[in-house]
Amino acid sequence: ANIIISEHGIPDRSDVQRRRLIREAEQVLRHAPFVTGYFHWCFTRNTEWDLGFGGNFGVVDVKATDNFKRVPRKSYHLLRRLWRP
Repeated sequence: ANIIISEHGIPDRSDVQRRRLIREAEQVLRHAPFVTGYFHWCFTRNTEWDLGFGGNFGVVDVKATDNFKRVPRKSYHLLRRLWRP
C-alpha cells in the first residue's frame, strides 16, 4: 500500500531542529518506495491550540510587526533544494 505523509513538522524558532528533521526525512524517504507523497507542516507561521503563535512551525516566517511580511527561512530553501521537481 502507498503512504502519503501529510503532516510532518516541528516548532522551532531557531530553524536548526527543523532543518535537521527535513534532512532526516529526506534520507528516510529515499529508501521508502511505498511513500508516494510528503507534505511538510507548515508553509507559514501558524497558531496551535496549545502553543498559540509561540510554536512557529512555518518554513516561511510572518513578521506581524512589519505589515505581515513573509520571510523564507533556511528550512524553506532546504526543502526547495531537496524536493524540487
